[in-house]
Amino acid sequence: MAYVLTPNVLAPLPEPLHLPHGTGHIADWVRARAEESDVFSVLEAASGVLVGLLIIASEEDGTLHLGYMLADPVWGRGYATEVIRGLLTAIPPGHNITVLAGVEFDHPASSGVLFKCGFEVVDRLSTPQTRFYSYIVL
Repeated sequence: MAYVLTPNVLAPLPEPLHLPHGTGHIADWVRARAEESDVFSVLEAASGVLVGLLIIASEEDGTLHLGYMLADPVWGRGYATEVIRGLLTAIPPGHNITVLAGVEFDHPASSGVLFKCGFEVVDRLSTPQTRFYSYIVL
């Protein structure tokens, strides 16, 4: 897990998602995420090696808040696009589910992944630091 939760990977995330100093807090970090969300491991298919995490928080109205992080050695290899497309395909149609994701402005690669997967910008939710995106599964 320390391979994924590096300062470089966590830097573009909101402060509450940063890891406390030292790797001894990884279990606490994962436990805290699991208390508020569903946390899924992203494994490389060929090797079974952990390369990232997918975090999904559900609201009562059915809205899903999406977060993901990948270990820096696998950045740019298409894993994020594959994971997001897989998630969207797994959501059953007919429930009018909105998937929301926020991306810091200084992390354009994640914005590109969301655009490739069909997400659209939601200006009313965006802030000067974070652009929000949505995808609706009808």
